[in-house]
Amino acid sequence: MPIRHRGTPTSNFQQQSDQQMQHMFSSSGNSIPAPSLVNASPSHHGLVYKLHIPLLWTMLPLIFQRALLWLNNRTFCGYFLARFCPSFKARYMIQLGSYLYRFRNESSTSPKGKPIILQSVEAATHINIDSDDSSMLQLSNGCVIDEFPDGCKSLFVVQTFMKTRYFVVPDYEGASAWVNSIRQGRQEAITRSFGHSHVPYPETWDYFDKRAKGLVQKMTELNDRLDQARTRDLELTSLMGERMSVPPSRFD
Repeated sequence: MPIRHRGTPTSNFQQQSDQQMQHMFSSSGNSIPAPSLVNASPSHHGLVYKLHIPLLWTMLPLIFQRALLWLNNRTFCGYFLARFCPSFKARYMIQLGSYLYRFRNESSTSPKGKPIILQSVEAATHINIDSDDSSMLQLSNGCVIDEFPDGCKSLFVVQTFMKTRYFVVPDYEGASAWVNSIRQGRQEAITRSFGHSHVPYPETWDYFDKRAKGLVQKMTELNDRLDQARTRDLELTSLMGERMSVPPSRFD
């Protein structure tokens, strides 16, 4: 089936979560506004579309993924299946200093998610999207997708030890520019970390690097606490299940 291009809606729940996250970091003094980064002469910046893949989707066999995509695109079930299928979300991405930032738009006051540490990037590559191809596009993580935002014909991948992220842009030149900029930024970050760089480092970049480092630490600690809470809930649920499965003692 041909690869389709279309826009993707954003849920109200996601918008509320984003607003709460932005308020939390703004009030704690860790906000990093997108306009400030743009004014600091970043290495690269622009609009991209980030691929969001639900965890449940990654656990499905390919045959079920293909079936759900077919149902999502061609039946009334699409409204209910959309939340379980991969989707693209518009992001304004900025590469400055030692970090790669993603924002909801170019006026956002805080990043979406943790800034990506350039030094942690293991690979950055790009792939052309053939809109006339009759097959779905299978990603390196085993997932398949068949729809892209309107006008986007090239995909680039940013891979770290913990996660692989997929972004799409209008053309090959745009994807190639991002890939080259990320690779160069990673190499420069590694060179600076060893003290071998003789290129003057802008003070504004150093300032935002420190803020980004603090934000990454804060969000990592928050995620760790959430993981611990989930683990406790699972252990409690398991314990309660075991108690309910054991018949009560009888005293005759």
